[in-house]
Amino acid sequence: MDFVTAWIRTNPEFALYAIFTITFIESFAFIGALVPGVVVLFAASALIASMGISGLLPLILVAGAASSLANILSFYLGYLLRDRLHHWPVAQRYGSILSLAERFIDKWGTYSVIAGRFIGPIRPFVAFIAGTLSMPPRRFVTLDLITVLAWAPIYIVPGYMAGLTADYLLSDWHRWPPAVILSFIAATSIALFSLGNYWIQHHQQKVNHWRHKLGVDELPFASLLLLILSSMGLVWLCLNIPLKLDLPFMLGLKQMYAPWTLTPTLFITHMGDFFIVFILGVMWTGGLAIYHSRRAGIIILLALIIAPITVFLLKELFHVARPTTALVHMSDFAFPSGHATAATIYWGLTAAFLNENIRFQRRWIIYAAAIAMIFLIAYSRLWLRVHWVSDVMAGVLLGSMVVTLVRVAYAFFRLTPLRINRFMQLFLYWQLVTLTCYAYSQT
Repeated sequence: MDFVTAWIRTNPEFALYAIFTITFIESFAFIGALVPGVVVLFAASALIASMGISGLLPLILVAGAASSLANILSFYLGYLLRDRLHHWPVAQRYGSILSLAERFIDKWGTYSVIAGRFIGPIRPFVAFIAGTLSMPPRRFVTLDLITVLAWAPIYIVPGYMAGLTADYLLSDWHRWPPAVILSFIAATSIALFSLGNYWIQHHQQKVNHWRHKLGVDELPFASLLLLILSSMGLVWLCLNIPLKLDLPFMLGLKQMYAPWTLTPTLFITHMGDFFIVFILGVMWTGGLAIYHSRRAGIIILLALIIAPITVFLLKELFHVARPTTALVHMSDFAFPSGHATAATIYWGLTAAFLNENIRFQRRWIIYAAAIAMIFLIAYSRLWLRVHWVSDVMAGVLLGSMVVTLVRVAYAFFRLTPLRINRFMQLFLYWQLVTLTCYAYSQT
């Protein structure tokens, strides 16, 4: 890594070539397992940003092109060697990892190409194994080109933004101890949750006893953990705003802005308008009250009423001004982001309801889609420069608190799981159509 960063410092005009080479090696079959590509990409991206060598968009395009090229070549290499794989010396050396990747692809099929990009140990082997298993080339290439649209920003943006904000973060070192303490508490909570989940799986009789004693249908450990972590994060933000990274992050986004992105960003951001989310939430409430449970509808209605009131009170309490470079005029205060809060509540609750009818192993698909929508809406507020990073973070944390409170209430009020029948499917489809039409009309 030191060699790469030193080379970029002395040859800044070839920085993009370095990113292409690092990404290609990190993504290519077998070779990628020998190189700490993620760490090197992070360091190189941070250095390029801090030196002002290149903008973010060229970095993302170069990394995406290199990763796709490496994956496609790995796939066709596996496709050519599919009949004599086990006689190849290199394959024999990585036999255990290849077997793991093969089982992963056998279990998840098409989804493995998407998820495999983000799973460290098997990432350099998924494309190769997909070829040896004779996955249709057109399907693989299509999925790979779609997946790289998310892979490249996820792997490049953190390093780039770290490079832009490094000086500000280091100058704000006296604020880091509370964050370190909260991070330690969060890590401890996650560890305890993991141990608790392991204990639940191996002591079902005791779990059933406590469920009956507490009067709940399930022990909502995951919801309680998320509630605790979200609450701690929101409290820390309230005590430490404005964050030092707010300004450099905003300046970095200003450098990246392109005029053609305004219309699609407005379309995305209007999907988080509190007005439409409240209307759709009231529809959820009515549907649940009529076809499922009146108490469930009341709980969601209370959440929809309390959330905007809480956002308004926090805005009036902290009086955080919006960025002066905003692309859209907003007259109220910035902290927290109402759109981020509304998006987290709507998509979080929708995912939670839908997953009650889906096997545990496949729930991640719904949650991943919901997280993607929340991220897009939250990021659109930053891209339009109407919010600081701390505003959006607070909105997501506040929305997460509301979602988990609803889920905990579901457990302790002994509400039966929501059954998605044909009517509910049409209802959800109509909601999505309504949301899309509203966002288009406001763009």
